[in-house]
Amino acid sequence: MINNLSNLLLPAAVILYLMPVDPLMSTLASLAWLIKSQILCDKNRRWAMWPMAFLILALARTWWQYEMPHPVAGQDILIIVASFMATCGIKGNKLEMLLKTNLVALPIVWIAGINQNMMQGILLKAPWVPNFMAGKNQCAYLIGLLLIISVCWLWSSKGYKKAQIASGVMAAIATIMLWQLQSRAALITTFMALAIVFLMQQAKGRKIKKSIGICVALAATVILSIKLMRPNSVITPLGFDFYSDLGRLQIQECFVNLPLTGNNRFIYGVGFERGGLFCKQEVISGVLDHAHNLYIQLWANAGILGIGGLLICLAMIFSKWNQIYKKDLTSFLTMVGIAGTAYTLIQGLFDASILYWPLLQVLTGVLIAIPWAEGKVE
Repeated sequence: MINNLSNLLLPAAVILYLMPVDPLMSTLASLAWLIKSQILCDKNRRWAMWPMAFLILALARTWWQYEMPHPVAGQDILIIVASFMATCGIKGNKLEMLLKTNLVALPIVWIAGINQNMMQGILLKAPWVPNFMAGKNQCAYLIGLLLIISVCWLWSSKGYKKAQIASGVMAAIATIMLWQLQSRAALITTFMALAIVFLMQQAKGRKIKKSIGICVALAATVILSIKLMRPNSVITPLGFDFYSDLGRLQIQECFVNLPLTGNNRFIYGVGFERGGLFCKQEVISGVLDHAHNLYIQLWANAGILGIGGLLICLAMIFSKWNQIYKKDLTSFLTMVGIAGTAYTLIQGLFDASILYWPLLQVLTGVLIAIPWAEGKVE
């Protein structure tokens, strides 16, 4: 009973993250859920989970006081791994409920925004404003995840009208909120992640040719709509922002070259706790001090050893999903797991959004761990 009620900490963290309050409130809720999952795990897993809980608690100050260098620090990886391990012990039906419960944040934040506008006498203002204390792109990453969960729920609800209505409403709200955030990366990556699941399903049904045409047409619509999404910006009709994107390419070149300089940097990089010391690039919107690419950042921070560790993890993930793909591609957990993993990996090419706040790291670990959840694979 206590364990089930404590799972409400995660959707509470999502709500606090999106509301205009200090994101540290969301950090407290998300890390409380993570610690709870480790302490209350089954006896067979306590030998690993309790020491992990000790590490999380021993480093609590760095997260709760937001002291570590951001958006890339060694502690970020620790939270992702800890949430991955915690999720592996959750049974499939409980994990499904946990993911769907997070969608409650969408109407709550939406209604709160409308009420706030009415109190201020603003009738034409957008009904939701992102929590700028958390970060616009970081809110977009979270909304993209919620949109994926709602769409996968809709796809898996054939024959259940109430579930279709609920998931459809959630998907509509998430789409509008994502559009209002004006994040190119989140919008394109969400579409790509869902398209991957759709094409995989159609490939099993031998309907791939027609499906590719549909996805190409939708992709063109999404890219062209970016200009409408940000009409007053310098974005071209194809979605490029040369002021911002050129600056990102330049700073990425700097980070790519870092391991090729200095003593033994090729082997183990320059370290995770030295953000902003080596590469900086001025752009029209400010100063960039990280690579805006998870893989280039890992290469710069951890060298060839870090890339090797990543390849080991990717091999494990793809091997596990290959087993599931051969058996099932219609259940909610399978679809949201594939789409969520694809979303995280593709998003990493554009930004480092998942490494800003613990809530995003926890949700990333949860989604990646779906194929290892108890009862997920027979």
